[in-house]
Amino acid sequence: MNGKYTAAYRRFKEIDSMIREGSISGRYKKTAEMAEALGVSKRTVERDLAYMSSSEIGLPIRCNEKDHTYYYTPDDLKKRSFGNLLLSNSDKQFIALARSLLLSFFSGTDSYREAYKTFDNLIGRLDHTQEFLKHPMREAMLLALPKKNQLDDIHKIIPFINRGDCISVILNPDEQSDTLLIRPIHVIYAWSSWYLLYTDNSFTYNAEDFKIIQTDRVHFVRGATQTENASIPRIEYKDEDKKNYDFSKPVCTSCKIGLDSRDENDFFEYLAVDIYGNTCRNYSLKYRRQPDNSLILAEARNLSSAASDENDMRMFIKIMDSLDSPAPSPASGLEDILM
Repeated sequence: MNGKYTAAYRRFKEIDSMIREGSISGRYKKTAEMAEALGVSKRTVERDLAYMSSSEIGLPIRCNEKDHTYYYTPDDLKKRSFGNLLLSNSDKQFIALARSLLLSFFSGTDSYREAYKTFDNLIGRLDHTQEFLKHPMREAMLLALPKKNQLDDIHKIIPFINRGDCISVILNPDEQSDTLLIRPIHVIYAWSSWYLLYTDNSFTYNAEDFKIIQTDRVHFVRGATQTENASIPRIEYKDEDKKNYDFSKPVCTSCKIGLDSRDENDFFEYLAVDIYGNTCRNYSLKYRRQPDNSLILAEARNLSSAASDENDMRMFIKIMDSLDSPAPSPASGLEDILM
């Protein structure tokens, strides 16, 4: 989003929030108070208020002419907010669909109740958009997954992936293997199985250093200590490059399954995983599916930044070609108030 549009959006949201809070507490807000809180001029807030209450946005902002304060009536507080205006009916339908899929995903597991609470708490934090969930909803889509109890074990690993931390595990516990320290990268679902992509202390920033295993062969033991975390390199950067790493441009990962062949008599299914980013090394991995659903490495490549940029450009061109019409221009009148 353009910088000036972002600044205006933030002001609109803050102004709406301040007026809303003042209306609830009975301490209505003056233009000068809001301008001071936002670090802008009174004139800017006055223009914002005029635009927010115009037909372009249509917020029912009232003004007390006696003391020049702004407020919402109790009825208006229940009806509309700036945040709610930004969600269309289509947006709400997709949020409801995502909720349905999430709850179906965890149905029958110990994680279901936590998933239910987390998602509905998230909805509740959106400005009054929880209204569309006030009536009981049927789960529109259901997922029938084998071995759903695996999700509970995966649920223990996910926080460490999000933090980029290592974990101590036992791989192939039925074989009484030793405890191993690994850095989990991704949990991947394919062919009705769950897989864990990870690295260990053999990782040297080469694509073939990545490893993958079915999660039912992984037994979580504990999180790693700070010293243990430092013993396995991160995939994003080498330690000496950390000061130059741009944390605002995170690593991206995509995966797909497909069919390939070595020759006319050797066809096989594969899982392809691409790891890339603007400021990290780029990897392309292909794992061959075995009859027991285990995966073995079929191809591993370190990609140059140029190759990654070329892939991104091809994807961008494909997206642009798929658009039927150009994006709409900003709403009439908006340009006059954007700072």
